[in-house]
Amino acid sequence: MSYNPTQATNGLGMTRVLRAAVLALGVTGMIYSITGSAAPAYSEDVARAMRAGDYDTARSLLRERAEAGEAEAQLNLGVLLATGQGGAPSPQEAVRWYREAAEQGNASAQNNLGRAYLEGMGVRRQPDTAARWFRDAAEQGDAGAQYNLGTLYAQGRGVERDMTQAVQWWRKAAEQGVIAAQYNMGAASADGVGVKQSDAAAVYWFANAAQAGNSRARGELESYVSRLPTQRIGATNVQIRAGAGTDTPVITRMQQGAKVSVLGRSRDDWTMIYMPEPQQLGWVASRLLDE
Repeated sequence: MSYNPTQATNGLGMTRVLRAAVLALGVTGMIYSITGSAAPAYSEDVARAMRAGDYDTARSLLRERAEAGEAEAQLNLGVLLATGQGGAPSPQEAVRWYREAAEQGNASAQNNLGRAYLEGMGVRRQPDTAARWFRDAAEQGDAGAQYNLGTLYAQGRGVERDMTQAVQWWRKAAEQGVIAAQYNMGAASADGVGVKQSDAAAVYWFANAAQAGNSRARGELESYVSRLPTQRIGATNVQIRAGAGTDTPVITRMQQGAKVSVLGRSRDDWTMIYMPEPQQLGWVASRLLDE
């Protein structure tokens, strides 16, 4: 997603509500994952226990390393404790280990700790504290935290409601592939909430979300695609690429006369298009389109 047809506005304090409801908070939180940053011995034996469904052993291995101060082990022990894998759920203990990892700068733990404070899981519900932890993780590039922080700004929970800030954080998450953020970017662009209204931007984001499987986004596409200018393919067997340039993969080919919707052009004279079949975005050299 190297091209984004949206342009942020400077308008603050917007009160207009998104036409489509903000999607559920925390789409990527609380998921067990051994990251590539973990030491090989750590990931091998814990992963082996997890694959075998031996969560009790996984807990024991993780606890030993968590108590030795390993942030990744603290995070994943917290997840097992929160979800009740390998024993009874213990939200309070989960929060303890999230905090240990979060204070060492682990972004995933910061995101999970933010969710705990937001939802009152093992700790008293404190939206402002949740926002602080989400921000710490979001500023490190954690996509789930970026989405969560944007949603707090949209809802005015723990922070003052600010749709410009919401869109800025949703965009960061959307560019990392968070489907809910892509949908919300489409809705914000369609309504002109937090960004300049743009049918092209709405199509861009809804198309990305729809291609990832979001049925709500797929349902929005038709009405906004119909508002875009159209052109026809002006040559035979034209290559449609994933990006603006011949060094990007060919995703399909189109024949002369086929009609496409135009989202915008790059500085290098490539045009981003939406193809009704197979309901996909692509790029074509502008010289290959008829006016």
